[in-house]
Amino acid sequence: QWYQRRVRGYLEKKRLIFPRFFFVSDPALLEILGQASDPHTIQAHLLSVFDNTKSVKFHEKDYEKIVAIVSKEEETIELDKPVMAQGNVEIWLGQLLRMAQQSLLCVDTTA
Repeated sequence: QWYQRRVRGYLEKKRLIFPRFFFVSDPALLEILGQASDPHTIQAHLLSVFDNTKSVKFHEKDYEKIVAIVSKEEETIELDKPVMAQGNVEIWLGQLLRMAQQSLLCVDTTA
């Protein structure tokens, strides 16, 4: 009981920082947070965290630098600025969300 309350409190804090985590089950969120030291492991959870984002592309030489997002339809959007997947996963996922939105706006205005 005590342990479950502590885990729920921890997950709630992470969800308040990155609200899209509210769409992820507790076990999946624990897996995301537990594997956060390797940013490539987020790929399996992207569809549950972002709308129509199947995967992200990482820089060829910089393991933690996200340079593009890929939709379920295999459409690739290059990010205006790369996002570094370092530190707390809820922070860099928030940065990725904002950069993806900004990049999509730029694509929309140039189309």
